[in-house]
Amino acid sequence: MHKKVSVVLPVYNGAEYLAQSIESILAQTYENWELIIVDDGSTDATAAIAAAYAEKDDRIFYYKNPQNMKLPRSLNRGFALSTGEYLTWTSDDNIYYADAFATMVAAFEKDPQLGFVFSSCDVIDSDGKKIGEWFMPRNMELRKIMGANIVGACFMYTRRVYAIIGDYNPDLFLAEDFDYWQRIFATFKVQPIEAYLYAYRDHPDNLTHTENQQLIAEICERTIIKNALLYDKLDRVQEFFMFEGLNYYREKNAVAPDYYKPYLDFYNKIHLLFYRAPRKLQRLVTARLKKD
Repeated sequence: MHKKVSVVLPVYNGAEYLAQSIESILAQTYENWELIIVDDGSTDATAAIAAAYAEKDDRIFYYKNPQNMKLPRSLNRGFALSTGEYLTWTSDDNIYYADAFATMVAAFEKDPQLGFVFSSCDVIDSDGKKIGEWFMPRNMELRKIMGANIVGACFMYTRRVYAIIGDYNPDLFLAEDFDYWQRIFATFKVQPIEAYLYAYRDHPDNLTHTENQQLIAEICERTIIKNALLYDKLDRVQEFFMFEGLNYYREKNAVAPDYYKPYLDFYNKIHLLFYRAPRKLQRLVTARLKKD
């Protein structure tokens, strides 16, 4: 018997695309899953759509929060109700491809040391037309997580990760996922998956566009500083990516935008000397040897 995948789907007034998101889960080739829909106080047709699907399929469960609790608390409620060995969450406006669960579960089954996987994604517009992509190469520099959310919208982690990492932080709404991934990367083995397993819908009504961008930048900066403390000692590459991220978010925040610039300039030189230059030299030597 295949181990169960628990999918949490938090939704607030997501009636426009919700059925498409649920249908993409129903279409999975991996059939041992449960879908936990957490309605965060919707006032549109979300409740009717979700309840109808829950009535048709006993793998689908629908819960409604007594009041709007925001994304982190909705996720925490959903995962507290979950029973699967593998955990993930999705959004009401995004779509899984049919082999998404099977591909991610296969990665865990192949390597029992893995705690977290994340895949490449297509980016689609309001009408479902592809407008871009997030590609996760196998040799991805995972230390970039120190300063940037390199995890796309499709991911999965084990029950053990959840037991140790715990809940999403309600105080970091708008960066709750970035914070969670940083905490996982500091503790567990992670692996990017090159395959495209998901379609992320970029449209004017998603959180990325509707929330205050300066506030998001401030929260991301705070997240980076907080989670750097998870490491006993940062290596040169981690320090470079950390200050690159801090500088980026401080510039976006527009409050003392040059605050981290001297640190970034310093670590950029170190990064060039000890990381980028040796890697470039190694590629040139390898190419020459192959030519000979």
